[in-house]
Amino acid sequence: MSRYRIPKNPDCPLTKVERDNLLDRLERMELEAYYPYKHESGGFSEVKVWKYDEDTVSVVVKSGVENAGDGVTYTETVYVDREELQTK
Repeated sequence: MSRYRIPKNPDCPLTKVERDNLLDRLERMELEAYYPYKHESGGFSEVKVWKYDEDTVSVVVKSGVENAGDGVTYTETVYVDREELQTK
């Protein structure tokens, strides 16, 4: 079972291939976002699928350092083209 939760969209559901490729891509995004903070105490990264439609998947990538009150957090939205997810 994956640790990433992908919301359901009954209007345009993800195929198994798209879902598998998206899960791989989410893991890579999370690792890339974590890399600059891996030696920092409190360094973190997380990715979350926000929504998707027939063309794109919106992914929120959050990373940074959580320290006692003076942490730095960055958030960005990455748009993944569903056409890219259809082949591996």
